Amino acid sequence: MSTNNLGEMGQKLIELAGDLIAVSTKDGFFLALSREWEYVLGYPVEEIRAKTFMNFVHPEDHQITFDCLGSLKLGLDVKNFKNRYISKHGDVIWLEWCALSEADTGLIYSKARVLETDIKLEQLYLEQHKSFQANKLAILGEMAAGVAHELNNPLAIIAGYLQIMDLESNSAEGTNPEQQKILSSMMRATERATSIVENLKSLSRDASVDDLQVTSFQEIMDCSVNLLHNRFERNQVKFEYKAPTQELLLNCRRSELSQLFFNMILNALEAAQKDTDPWVKIQTSSEKQLLTVTMSNSGATIPLELRGKIFNPFFSTKLSGFGTGMGLSVAASVIQQHGGSIMIDPNNPHTTFAIKLPLLEEVP
Repeated sequence: MSTNNLGEMGQKLIELAGDLIAVSTKDGFFLALSREWEYVLGYPVEEIRAKTFMNFVHPEDHQITFDCLGSLKLGLDVKNFKNRYISKHGDVIWLEWCALSEADTGLIYSKARVLETDIKLEQLYLEQHKSFQANKLAILGEMAAGVAHELNNPLAIIAGYLQIMDLESNSAEGTNPEQQKILSSMMRATERATSIVENLKSLSRDASVDDLQVTSFQEIMDCSVNLLHNRFERNQVKFEYKAPTQELLLNCRRSELSQLFFNMILNALEAAQKDTDPWVKIQTSSEKQLLTVTMSNSGATIPLELRGKIFNPFFSTKLSGFGTGMGLSVAASVIQQHGGSIMIDPNNPHTTFAIKLPLLEEVP
């Protein structure tokens, strides 16, 4: 895209601005920059514009910057976003950004300022990630509510007619077994579609501020497993889930734990796909009012030198830009807020996480 799209006067005005102002494409190329960038990064403006901004972002901040870009592409304004840039001389520079995206052109308009370096990185990353996650869930929640509204009515009509047909078939003389089988199959499919819509609504909302409620663990897992069932089949990954034999109750934020298990199962699925005989296994057990969920996949266990880092904010073994939206650091935070813990099993040859959550003795 040519800088002429900004207009010659607009381009000149940005260059003369005393602040760190930039206009970029959604692909990360700068169209216009104020000359202040030369003093901060040490490169001529023309050299900065020849590359994408990810070339200057600190490697450890690539993922969080991709998350920020994703929010902008969704039409969300970004305020007080912080990341690190690397100058020509190798200096680490902390920047704080405000940015917005123009829907028609996809152009991103942003302003930045240099920060002092006494920043608590872990808390900063967790807060920014939670903010992006909440914004994305808000958008998805609106979409899911719209989908649910459009689908629930026709699904209810279909279910109603199927019930009428089932009653008529049962009351008629000489009931056709094959017809009964088809009707039963259609009714189950309709119930599954209705359940998927409700689960999608549950997973597509920010539940971090919900009140704790007594919830069956099986309901939480059903919400996550049902949405991923077809993906396992499509990718030919074996899935084994041993549900508890008795009802186990948690005092929790149901949607938040559903999102947690959904993301962890999805992570396991993606890791398993790299193997020739891929599989994911989930087992549950309970003892002394403590629920243990063991989640394994066919991938090799995490190397010893990385185990101390996997719960750090935005640490990932994936390529930049291929995150799932919820890092293990956030997962650990959610579990800890529910009074539980998460750890990797060091004795298992495959990647295995053990999640422990406190159970209720009885419904209050």
